[in-house]
Amino acid sequence: CAPVNTVTPPPPLTPTIIVTPTPAPLPDSIFTDYKQWTRLNQEPINVSPFLWTLCRAPNKDEDALLASPHADRFINVYVNTIGEAMMRKEGVRVFPTGSVIVKEKLLEKNDSTAAALGIMIKGDGKQWEFVYQEKNKVTRGNELKHCQACHAAQAERDLVFYPKPFTNP
Repeated sequence: CAPVNTVTPPPPLTPTIIVTPTPAPLPDSIFTDYKQWTRLNQEPINVSPFLWTLCRAPNKDEDALLASPHADRFINVYVNTIGEAMMRKEGVRVFPTGSVIVKEKLLEKNDSTAAALGIMIKGDGKQWEFVYQEKNKVTRGNELKHCQACHAAQAERDLVFYPKPFTNP
């Protein structure tokens, strides 16, 4: 009589559930105190409405748009003290945990109140969190994947755009 080979069937498949942790609460101070941080441009930067929607200043090629009648929006860029030294560093950069960069979006050059804020916060996991605030609505997490995708082009610069040298006012 030949031995009988028995095969144990695999256990039934169970779906893998991936739980996205709830982001930590944002300190209100980011929205109220950023103007006390270092502003990286002397005057609000004139940009077209298209560039205004991006969370970066224009690059050299896009600067040509500033002479057009369509360049009618403005931005200021601020960085907290934790990220300031890295923001000014040349070459490859890695921002320390706790760095916060705010792009303040203005409808008019002399506006004292932002129409919107694009914010990057460097977390403990060496990842940036992207936050967008407009009309008292704060958006973050999966709704801003397009921000993460665009910033991925700046991997060597820790996802932060450096289109032109900024100077402290």
